[in-house]
Amino acid sequence: MTTIPINTKLYKTVSFPCKSISEYMRLFPEEPCRTNKMLWLSEDKERALSYGSSLKTFMTKSDIDLWDLMGPVYPFQIKDADVEFVGKMGNIMNLFGPGDLSMKANSLYSFLTGSGSYNVEKQLAFLKAIHSEIEDDANLVFDGKTASQTIMTPDAKSFKDVVQEYIKIGDDLGPVLLGPDITNQRLSIYGLDQILLKMMCLNETDEVATKQGVKGWMVPQGKQSVWSEFVDGVQVSDMGELALFDCSNLISCGEEKKAQVKKTKKTKKTKKTKKTKKTKKRKKKKKKTKTKKRKTKIKKKSKRTKKRRNLPMKRLTRRGKAWAKSMSKYMSDLEI
Repeated sequence: MTTIPINTKLYKTVSFPCKSISEYMRLFPEEPCRTNKMLWLSEDKERALSYGSSLKTFMTKSDIDLWDLMGPVYPFQIKDADVEFVGKMGNIMNLFGPGDLSMKANSLYSFLTGSGSYNVEKQLAFLKAIHSEIEDDANLVFDGKTASQTIMTPDAKSFKDVVQEYIKIGDDLGPVLLGPDITNQRLSIYGLDQILLKMMCLNETDEVATKQGVKGWMVPQGKQSVWSEFVDGVQVSDMGELALFDCSNLISCGEEKKAQVKKTKKTKKTKKTKKTKKTKKRKKKKKKTKTKKRKTKIKKKSKRTKKRRNLPMKRLTRRGKAWAKSMSKYMSDLEI
């Protein structure tokens, strides 16, 4: 068991705003193990960004005890499932052998963690068995889709596609990695992880079952696996994760603080720039207006001057004209 202390900052990429996430988690208050109350988080910001770009931060409101998924197998003692489990989840769970719900949960746990009798070779064999089962699944139809068409990963891969992807990885492994001693290799299929987390939640909320006092599981940061996880064709750095059930009161959601600080600075800078630009524009306008006024004044002055020069000639009387003629003749006679 591992304890995540209060006020620990965790990361997740999700496009929905924090308010919508909180409202979604509050749905079905009487059913604590529904998938709407589950959350996968990362201690590493860069790993969280492997799943998208809309980064959110989540702070723990209290100390949270989590089961070490790569440690000993969780001791399931489940008697009854919830309403959400009936149907698609129940039929997918039937792929993990006969027996009661606890036996199937143990088998699912061992397959996804490479624990118990599940080494890499057995995990690969089981992947191929699942593939052959869902190849002919005409009777397993839910919401208009067969089990093989059911979306099982955050990047919208179908059950069939993700199983085929892992089979290819397994077939390319050498004899050493397929040896009997290679165990504890995490194999992550989001849809199956949800079912496993629900089984753990049902056990922890059952009145009769032996509880471990946990609120989910954790895979240590930096944990590597031969079963590399790919999201949109890009390999995820490691298998480290925290998976919480019934977590609406365990964490608080917020935007990434550093991103907010940058935005605030940019906004202030922009406002200053805008103000400077506005001031410059006003000054330019004032200068242009003054220049125009000056030009207008000069033009007006020149017009008046021209008018003054022309006015005496226009207003000359006959006697005046005769005088002007005689004067011009007089002036011409003075020239050498």
